[in-house]
Amino acid sequence: MVGFRLGLAGATAAVALTAAAGLITAPAEAAPRAKVDFVAIGDSFTAGTGSGGEFRPAGLPCWQSPPGYPGDLGATGRINLVTNAACHDAALSQSSPFYDGLTPTVTEQIAKLAVSRQLSATTGMVTITAGGTDVGASKVLGGCAIDPQHCAGYVDSAVNAAQTLLLPALVQTYNAIHSQAPNAKIGVVGYVHFFNPSSGIPTILTPANQQLVNAGTDKLNAVLAQAAGIAAGEGAKTQYVDAAGKFAGHEANTTDPWVAFDPTNPTADSNFHPNAAGYINGYMAAVLSQLKPAQL
Repeated sequence: MVGFRLGLAGATAAVALTAAAGLITAPAEAAPRAKVDFVAIGDSFTAGTGSGGEFRPAGLPCWQSPPGYPGDLGATGRINLVTNAACHDAALSQSSPFYDGLTPTVTEQIAKLAVSRQLSATTGMVTITAGGTDVGASKVLGGCAIDPQHCAGYVDSAVNAAQTLLLPALVQTYNAIHSQAPNAKIGVVGYVHFFNPSSGIPTILTPANQQLVNAGTDKLNAVLAQAAGIAAGEGAKTQYVDAAGKFAGHEANTTDPWVAFDPTNPTADSNFHPNAAGYINGYMAAVLSQLKPAQL
């Protein structure tokens, strides 16, 4: 025991002498993780429609309503928002049956970002909402409101277009993003339920037609998820991001809505898009929890 005590004392003295000589240094702190470079692409749900005042980038027929969820993500301090290229009412391409002849398409957004090198090998994360314009979501809502007896037909037509025409176009789009940003995780962000049929709060659709439209949204989201899976199988780093679950209980016709709707102006562009709370608590939260950008 005496020997053990002497040995311990001797070792302690040796450590002290070594430290005094500058041979022992404190462990270096890990360098802070660099912010992930983030690019946003797509339609009105990425352009921020519903969150506030409209804004048109100089020289572009492209409407945005900052901040939307891309701006919210950029404000977290963990993410460097390189650019938000999304435009209200953007279709996938000019061949879309609902292309308006003016708004930059998703294909054009990607091409411009590639030329400017804002979409490149250094891009760490891309998010995209696209497909709603291409299946005529606005036509479905308008048709179901004006012609409620034929709402099922409007929904079925949109779902059929999603499953036949939209699916291959989405896969092509996701692969095009991957070809320009091969190291980026690509978040394919889904759409949300606009209505709560059981709330008892009236809106532009009957409760039965609210259920039909919500079911149509689910089927559109299923196509987005399927396309993301196909593209992932072909090498793209795609991942479907479910935002709908975050909005449960916060649909347009609830007491705490995260979906914008102005009953005095039922045709307003901002209607049936997330409001400011929806982008923060719904879309931003979904991206953070599912894509985990802090780990990229």
